[in-house]
Amino acid sequence: MTRLIFGVSLVIIKIYMTFAEFKNRIIKRWYFLVVLVVVINFLFIPFVSRQDYTGSVSFGMNLNSAQLDDAILSGQDSLVYSALTEEFSLYLLSRFSSVEIQSLVGSPLGQTGNFDSQNPFYDVTSQYAGFVSLSYIDKDKNVVENFITAAVNAYNAIVKEWNQARLPVFQVQAMDEFNQSITQNVQSAQVKALPTVIAILIGLFLILIIPTKTVKK
Repeated sequence: MTRLIFGVSLVIIKIYMTFAEFKNRIIKRWYFLVVLVVVINFLFIPFVSRQDYTGSVSFGMNLNSAQLDDAILSGQDSLVYSALTEEFSLYLLSRFSSVEIQSLVGSPLGQTGNFDSQNPFYDVTSQYAGFVSLSYIDKDKNVVENFITAAVNAYNAIVKEWNQARLPVFQVQAMDEFNQSITQNVQSAQVKALPTVIAILIGLFLILIIPTKTVKK
């Protein structure tokens, strides 16, 4: 859009006036550009000053030492272990996307209403075999912290569900430590400068198309 406005402005310059005339108009109406820059920057304050926080946490599976010493990780049964990790990650994806778990995670955050299993209110992605990652964005850092806590509680409940439906050899242990982070998201310098650039281009365009008053002698 800015390139289009700038290009149109250049075309008008070439058609209707010389560079000297264009420069003269800018000198006479510099105050118009200043006012426009101030007004547009003021209008864009909610956008350029927006900041929020992203909370991320990863979940996976642990195998106890008895399982590791068992046949699962031996040469002939390595495929069993691979299938177990893949099935567990798919189970985590399915459960975290479910309406039931969304309600469990969303309750401490004040998230109520209709949850959609096809479009959870947080992001759920598969990282690698046996692991998934959850992330959530909010303007309040405390809400993001509560999300991570609620997600951990939901994960522990999911692990219990998994173990109750499976033989001991295919049961997993809940993780004790989690890879989690909270990052602050702010607008880039380019985005913050965008209102000023837009104001200048619009101002130049208006200066070009608004005729200059001539004083009759």
